[in-house]
Amino acid sequence: MVKLHVTVQANAKLNLTLDIIGKRPDGFHSLTSIMQSVDLHDIVVISTDRSGKIGISCDNTDLPLNEDNTAYKAAALYLSSIGQKAGVNIRIDKRIPVSAGLAGGSADAAAVLLGLNEIFGRILDNEKLAELGAKVGADLPFCLIGGTALAEGIGDILTPIKSLPACCFVIVKPCKKMSTAFMYSKYDMTHINRRPDTKSAVKTIQSGDIYEFSKHIYNVFEAAWDDQAIQNAKNALLNQGALAASLTGSGPCVFGLFACEADAKKCCEYLKNLYSEVYVCKPTNFGCKIIEVE
Repeated sequence: MVKLHVTVQANAKLNLTLDIIGKRPDGFHSLTSIMQSVDLHDIVVISTDRSGKIGISCDNTDLPLNEDNTAYKAAALYLSSIGQKAGVNIRIDKRIPVSAGLAGGSADAAAVLLGLNEIFGRILDNEKLAELGAKVGADLPFCLIGGTALAEGIGDILTPIKSLPACCFVIVKPCKKMSTAFMYSKYDMTHINRRPDTKSAVKTIQSGDIYEFSKHIYNVFEAAWDDQAIQNAKNALLNQGALAASLTGSGPCVFGLFACEADAKKCCEYLKNLYSEVYVCKPTNFGCKIIEVE
């Protein structure tokens, strides 16, 4: 271990479309989704020592700092996979909202896998890292690679697609969180009368027409939310000029798509008068990236 400290930028994820197409024998749901990494991010610093223990610190008190944390799970799994018993220290500077549909926990765990792999001399290739990540969370393989991708299976089967045309997003967290498991159970009891046309959405991205693509943005979890705050946030975004607005993940965060950065920033400033958590961000072509090695 020559490199003892690695700093990783861990980007958030948006579900530009999300459709649930069935329930598997193992109880998990099959889905199709267009996923997009954005530059709203956490900073994760990973270091090693000889203690043999995994420790986590974070500036957000909502996160568990024990083995329930996905970053802890990722570290333990990585060390086990390469037969190491080193101690690992993880510091998370949290900027991505917690339990919000933005894959913040998976992003942090992906950053840990990437950082540890750098520390230990890149023992594992990207495919193996993704396999390990899938054991921690379905979003984790995407959080490793990022960009724009069609996700299938439980979200772990990824097909990269052409990057989005130039655009911006405004993200709003309008209400309290609900667990992903709870929202899937709500979905199972909800009549769904609208679904996104994912194939057509992919074609419009490939054509480079952000306006046509905006017509295909939709998430079936919206039907399972009975909190008016979700619709109110969507309406607020649309009233401020968003081309489309939708839930991401199982919620509760809502995003609006803007073709113009200035319009997105103007919307963000306005919505800060209504909501405590509002963010402007842009698409990125990566999920996690090492930004410093010591």
